[in-house]
Amino acid sequence: MPETGTYTLSIRDSIYRGREDFIYRIAIGELPFITGIFPLGSRAGTDVDIALSGRNLPKPRVSGKLPAEKSELRHVSVTRAGYRSNLMPFAIGTQPEAFEAEPNNARDTAQSIERPLTVNGRIQHAGDRDVFCFQGLEGDSVSIEVFARRLNSPLDSLVTLTGPGLDRPVRNDDYVKKDETHLYLGAGLVTHHADSYLIQELPASGTFFVEIADAQSQGGHDYAYRLSITRSDPDFQLRMEPSGLHIAPGATAAFSVMADRKDGFDQHITLRASELPAGFVMSDAVIPKGSDTARFTITAPRQIEGKMISPSIVGEAVIEGRTVTHTAVPVDDQMQAFLYRHLVPAKELVLAPVEKRPPVVFSANIPKSGTVLLEAGTEKRISFEGHITGQQRGYTLTLDHPPEGFSAPKNGWIGKQKIKTQKKDGKDAWAKNKAAGSILITVDESVVPGTELSLVVLAEQKRGKEKIYYPAPAIPVRVIAPKN
Repeated sequence: MPETGTYTLSIRDSIYRGREDFIYRIAIGELPFITGIFPLGSRAGTDVDIALSGRNLPKPRVSGKLPAEKSELRHVSVTRAGYRSNLMPFAIGTQPEAFEAEPNNARDTAQSIERPLTVNGRIQHAGDRDVFCFQGLEGDSVSIEVFARRLNSPLDSLVTLTGPGLDRPVRNDDYVKKDETHLYLGAGLVTHHADSYLIQELPASGTFFVEIADAQSQGGHDYAYRLSITRSDPDFQLRMEPSGLHIAPGATAAFSVMADRKDGFDQHITLRASELPAGFVMSDAVIPKGSDTARFTITAPRQIEGKMISPSIVGEAVIEGRTVTHTAVPVDDQMQAFLYRHLVPAKELVLAPVEKRPPVVFSANIPKSGTVLLEAGTEKRISFEGHITGQQRGYTLTLDHPPEGFSAPKNGWIGKQKIKTQKKDGKDAWAKNKAAGSILITVDESVVPGTELSLVVLAEQKRGKEKIYYPAPAIPVRVIAPKN
């Protein structure tokens, strides 16, 4: 504190909102707080020595050895007098790494590198820029990506590629990936997507230069970055949400998996579960070629123990002749400022068993082949069987998060079956629990025959203004050409 006296602390929402779920905790005191680290990451399996900057830190550096297994992120923190500091993200890479070497702020002093490489550096003062050069061949495809703002660096990166055959500099400031619903796919709750990315085919052979700077001409000790310069390396990362659900005996839980495709990779990705306890069943699931999302389900056995389970969902694809696997990072879809949504990472996927069974349990009638065939440009009715308990006779069926080209223009229905004999009073009689129903699925003619994916159908229950949904196990479908 600059002077002795009474200080006032005020807390409010940045846009003056308020709701009963806008809760917070605050700690006040001489607590450890990290404002920056360097480097922002390192290669898996290597020894690291990380410099810390901040306030009330017990030591200026932390060191250790990174695990060799694949992992996108770890977190750095320190403890002082029993209080743990904030967490700072620390990236785990798989390719060779190096540090920038000054002076390198112009083409004639550019730091020479060999691809693939991740460079750890800083924009050390206002107006600073770092320049690197590499030898490229005509027809090569170079991928350049900055990791800074995603790792809590204040750097607003701007990257520029120049070299033989390029008529003008190739630049990228902010690379933003979001879908049409304003769902941002990459950086948690970071609202300023300020990291740069570009991919460029080299038009000639020779020496090429990569320059990184701050787009606002700012700089300083905490303006760190990780600059990846590689040949085009098609790949993908996976996010799945939600990160946790309750699941009842015999019930089904539905999830979405989203692929963040990199460097032109557009092939299909097959999903599977690992560490899934006996009796639990994951539906077949594929993210089709050219698509970024898929829905799948996990169905519990009729008898389950009351302990949480934490399976992993793994995606597998063939890239340039080699099999590549990545584990999906559990995330939660959270909204910021009424419109923009972000995928916020969680520690693990959690399925928490509950004792009460759902009022409706149902599944589609699948042919012996294991796949429902749908003709492009036509519609088909899919039937269901199941059980309904309680007084409600039936439920509306809806198609959940339908993939592009698939729809259910009219809701379906599943209900208790009517018994042929009537009651003595002449009223219809209904089976005690047995239920049946159907939904009509329409496939657009634009869907390519051979497309394979899964559809999830929900039973909808209304309780006043609230709606509760009960999914059926996902339905594997394959689109075929229409019959003439």
